[in-house]
Amino acid sequence: MQPVMNLKSALGTELMRLLKAISAVGARRSEPVYLVGGMVRDLAAKRSVKDVQPDITVVGDEVRFAEKLVEQSAEGCIISESRHRTVKARVWDITLEIATARTDKYSPWGDLPRITAVNHIEEDLPRRDFTMNAIAFSLNADDFGAIIDPLHGVADCKRGVIRVIHKNSFREDPSRMMRGMRFAARYGYRLDRQTACLMERDAPRLKSMTISSPTRVFNEFRLWFSARENTAQIAALSRANSIHPQFIPELHTDEVTLDALRNMPVRSSALSKLALLTAKSSPQSVADLAQRLNVPAEWRDTILDASTLWRNRSGIENEARSNSDIAKALGHYRSDALQACGYLLNDRLARNRIQRYLDEWSKLKPHLNGDDLIEAGVPKGPQISETLNALRSGRIDGWIKTRHDEIEWLSKKLGRPLEPS
Repeated sequence: MQPVMNLKSALGTELMRLLKAISAVGARRSEPVYLVGGMVRDLAAKRSVKDVQPDITVVGDEVRFAEKLVEQSAEGCIISESRHRTVKARVWDITLEIATARTDKYSPWGDLPRITAVNHIEEDLPRRDFTMNAIAFSLNADDFGAIIDPLHGVADCKRGVIRVIHKNSFREDPSRMMRGMRFAARYGYRLDRQTACLMERDAPRLKSMTISSPTRVFNEFRLWFSARENTAQIAALSRANSIHPQFIPELHTDEVTLDALRNMPVRSSALSKLALLTAKSSPQSVADLAQRLNVPAEWRDTILDASTLWRNRSGIENEARSNSDIAKALGHYRSDALQACGYLLNDRLARNRIQRYLDEWSKLKPHLNGDDLIEAGVPKGPQISETLNALRSGRIDGWIKTRHDEIEWLSKKLGRPLEPS
């Protein structure tokens, strides 16, 4: 008899309501349906469920199933449909994905798979990457909560092991190696011996995949920097298993850099974490990285800023420069790049200046505005912005504190008294 998971106690009322609705649709359509993916993995690992977007596999038509579920709920919609036989829907404020049970054939290896629908969940599960992801919970009325685990993924979770399903898995999809690093870091698991050997054998394929499918590589790579992941541990594991050198050698994973990353606030942005790991590479190398992986413009510009700022860090460390001069220089860089370099720098003065810029200086504005200056007699044109910049500099350097101070300074500049307004 199959073991059964008590889903109600593990998932709570709202998710159970949705799963019961899914079960009912499956019964009406005579289509077996299962819970798979991250939610199942977290439950098998006996961890609190962080992935609150259920992944559903149906032995049947995923589009019709999703439409029926939305229709039945009266509070949902279809978000998107994929040619990979997957539908994203939203029901009762919960986003879920519904996929048809299938097999994947990669020809050539590394390309997107050709999909064939299958009639049993046991045929679908072996197409996945690791045994921990090849577990399903039945949502069918006659065995609701039954665990389907043909590849012993639950046992591997209990042992704290990441085990690849077959010897050609990384050849089929080299990005699975990147995913393995992420899961190992998140759960504190280790690679089993065969998986580690296969990864060592196939790691060079990541370089080829970067050429043939750069967007797929980047989409997996960017997940290393999401809020729920231990990015420093992923980077350390990637270095130990020679993963990132294959497709992003610009990533610095020495212990000094990783310690700086560990010191960053938990909620630091993905951009600031990537900027920290690439700042020590030259601007040209970082530009090459951005082009190679088709990095979005915001990511490209941020890592370029961090690299450039790192090269120019001596200017921030110069004690002779005024705070306003430093603020003017730092104003050319994006905040995520500044935060990254702030944690990388050893010089206390430079770190303090960056932090003060982010917390204080970047937000300071003169009490007087352009209209006030025109009324006071400052000629329209560049002199307005020059005067406002001078007033802001005075506030940053501390010799202007109040509106009265600004009026007094402006009076001296114009050579006549001004009436306070």
